Amino acid sequence: MSKIIAQLIVMGGQIFARAFAQAYKQAAANAGRAGAGAAKAAAETPKVKSTASMPIKEAYQVLDISEEANPEDILKKYNHLMEVTDKENGGNLYLQSKVFRAKESLGEKIDFSKYETPEPPSDANKSSNNEETKK
Repeated sequence: MSKIIAQLIVMGGQIFARAFAQAYKQAAANAGRAGAGAAKAAAETPKVKSTASMPIKEAYQVLDISEEANPEDILKKYNHLMEVTDKENGGNLYLQSKVFRAKESLGEKIDFSKYETPEPPSDANKSSNNEETKK
């Protein structure tokens, strides 16, 4: 019985590894095809607010949440996945961009602005504020 379980775990790991290898190859191929011509065309193209390219159903799958999840849970899962897929934590940009695009797609359906906490002021702002109060 334990031999079967071990075989299933090994097989699952191999499938998972192959999927990541394919995703990496695809991302590398896409980056290679972009080249200088695409960069030049992008520089000449006027900047327009992009529309989400990921379907809502896929966004829920990427974030691994149900469609009934509330915005706080979605943001918690998003923050967790962004941290896990960070390059410093062994992740990669491809996976992190999928997570970002998923939240972006859900942002068209859900207003996250009232749920996100504002960033604290930087140290530079604190020191300038302290200097102004001393005067």
